[in-house]
Amino acid sequence: MRKSYSGEFKAKVVLEILKEEKTISQIASEYGIHPNQLLKWKKEAIRSLAEVLEDGRRKSDKEKETLKNKIQELYAEIGELTTKLNWLKKNLALSWTRAERIELVDFENRELPLTVQAEMLSLNRAFTTSQYHHRRWKLLSSMKSTAFTRRTPTWVPVRLQRF
Repeated sequence: MRKSYSGEFKAKVVLEILKEEKTISQIASEYGIHPNQLLKWKKEAIRSLAEVLEDGRRKSDKEKETLKNKIQELYAEIGELTTKLNWLKKNLALSWTRAERIELVDFENRELPLTVQAEMLSLNRAFTTSQYHHRRWKLLSSMKSTAFTRRTPTWVPVRLQRF
C-alpha cells in the first residue's frame, strides 16, 4: 500500500531541505522517506514557487478587474430595476383605483411584507395598520368559543382578560 502525505507535511519537509542544515539522506532517514522522493518534492516546490511569484500579481489584478466589472454590471441592473419600479408605481397609482390596488395585496405572502406591498402599490401606511388590525380582529372572532369566556366580549381572548 502506498503512503500518501499531506501538502502541509510535504511543505515542512521541503522547507527543511531548503534550509540545508541537514543532508537529504539525513532528512530521508529521519522521516522514513526515500531520498529520490524528497528530491521530487523539492523540484516540484521550486517550480510551483516560481509560478506563484510570477503570476500572483497578474492573477489578482485580473480577478480585481473581473470583480469591478461584475460590480458595475450589478449597479447598472439595480439602477434599471429601480427605474422600472418607480415607473410602475407611478403608472399603477394613476391608472388603477385604490380599491383595485388593495385587491392586489397578498396578505398571506411572508416573503414580501405588507408594508412593502403597500408602498409599491402607493397605498399609505394607515392602510397597512388598519388592514392588520382588521384581519387580526377577524381571526380572533373566528376562533372557537372555548378560548373565550362569557364575561367579556367575544373578540377578547382569555389571556387579555384581567380577573
